Amino acid sequence: MITSLIEDPNLIGNKAANLSKFKGLLNMPKSLVITTEAFREYIKDKSFLDKLVEYLDDSLSDFKRPLIFRSSSTVEDTPEKSYAGVFKSVLNVYTKEDMKEAIKEIYEDFLRKSREDIAILVQEQFTKGKFGVMFGFDDKIVLEVTLNDPTGITSGRAKIKDLYIIDGENAYVYNNRNWKILFDLEIEKIKEADGKIKNVIYPYDVEFIVYKGDFYLLQVRPLHKKPEFRIGTSNLYGVGVSSGKVMGRVSFSEDNKGGDKILVIDEVPFDEIEKVKEFGGIIIEIGSLLSHIAIHMREYGIPAIVEVPIKYFREGELIEMDGSTGEIRFLDRRGFEIPRIEREIEIYDPKMLRLLIVDKYAFVLYPKDGYSILFYRDSRGLDYVLRISEDPLVDGGVDSWHTYVTILELSLLDSEVRGDFERVIKAIEEANMEKIEKLYGELKNKISRYYREAEMKEDLYLVEKTYAYIRLVRNVLLFEYGQKLMNNPKFMELVKKDEGERLPELYKIYELFDKLYDRIEKEHGLKKMDYTSYLAFQIDILKKESKV
Repeated sequence: MITSLIEDPNLIGNKAANLSKFKGLLNMPKSLVITTEAFREYIKDKSFLDKLVEYLDDSLSDFKRPLIFRSSSTVEDTPEKSYAGVFKSVLNVYTKEDMKEAIKEIYEDFLRKSREDIAILVQEQFTKGKFGVMFGFDDKIVLEVTLNDPTGITSGRAKIKDLYIIDGENAYVYNNRNWKILFDLEIEKIKEADGKIKNVIYPYDVEFIVYKGDFYLLQVRPLHKKPEFRIGTSNLYGVGVSSGKVMGRVSFSEDNKGGDKILVIDEVPFDEIEKVKEFGGIIIEIGSLLSHIAIHMREYGIPAIVEVPIKYFREGELIEMDGSTGEIRFLDRRGFEIPRIEREIEIYDPKMLRLLIVDKYAFVLYPKDGYSILFYRDSRGLDYVLRISEDPLVDGGVDSWHTYVTILELSLLDSEVRGDFERVIKAIEEANMEKIEKLYGELKNKISRYYREAEMKEDLYLVEKTYAYIRLVRNVLLFEYGQKLMNNPKFMELVKKDEGERLPELYKIYELFDKLYDRIEKEHGLKKMDYTSYLAFQIDILKKESKV
């Protein structure tokens, strides 16, 4: 009645049988299967459920909680049809009572929809990580990924998500943020997984998670209809998820149907999917390219667009939609235009930044709700950091590297740098131009003073301190956190004044760095290029000098 993953779809259903083909090839959560035999016993005598749960609880004694119970019927996930999301899955199963309710829910739901057999795939459930869906076809990978939400992509309700199109060596990401969910090394792991999956099932439809930098396969099925995704320009722009161009009148009601109608709706419940067949096209506010509803629209051959607010439409107006490009034209209107999605540039609060030093490498973390944005200089040490972080890390890139890591490292040792950093932040938050102008003058004087002293003494610490003050003025005060004041005329005058004045120390500091780095390499054999952390470099220098 309970078995491990084996390639027998009649016994364990297609979902579990498909997954079994990848044992030893890809990482997968710990799994077992309640077989179709158990389902047939349940049909004969529903009291059998108590005995099944007792046996199952013993079999799961070494499984971590929570668990997820997934339907694995003999009719879903076949080469002919997916039935994506049609049958029940139950998350967050902890106790025996939870198990009993989950099995009953899945069985009873299936009995209402089918007369075939069903097994149940039981897996250890990931609660944190980068959950996604990816399609492999035509030597391309199209994937959507979200954070800490196992059903966010399949339901189309993910609040934070990225769309990636991987074509050979090129990876394109679509979102409206200045950071992305996946790091390049994680994209490489996905490409490696794609190479293994396509040797077994192709084209494919996969649910996965990237957890602590590693790819885990959650489920896999044959892909039936390929999505088409191109960036379009039109009166209104959404994400095309099912190809085809159609003209029709807007209908907000599933009862006002017909081939000349386009249904515009916030979302489509799974038990009402069949009704959509009566429309010429569908526009959905909540959804995504790889969501279950999108899969069904492609299988039905109905043009569909998602991620379009329904507030832009009027009942009965004539529109034209293109499910390939996501373009929508309002034929009854003139001069109507919604701008394309623009990337929002987030201004990070410096008080929330956290310095992380691992071995020779320094990173900056910006904590968010359940995840952190990671800033870095290059990929060295990144794999290790991803593995030790309990919350997912997302790719903030290198934009703030020089700005903040130097200041934060110096702030650990130097109370003057730390105090001035705090004064700058406070002055900007108060929008106090008198303080800002005074600080600007004081900090520029410190740059000149510390540079002269560093040049005279050829002291690496003083060079680094000078550099920290340069970044504090140029980046934090004027061009990064200072962006909060871009609408202030006096602040903009200060920015223009700074642009018009040469800062000689900014150019000479690099020459002084190179001179000292060359000397340290000759004397101690240490190369600064092997480090991204100034403190780690300085500590190794002191270790070498103490042995001399």
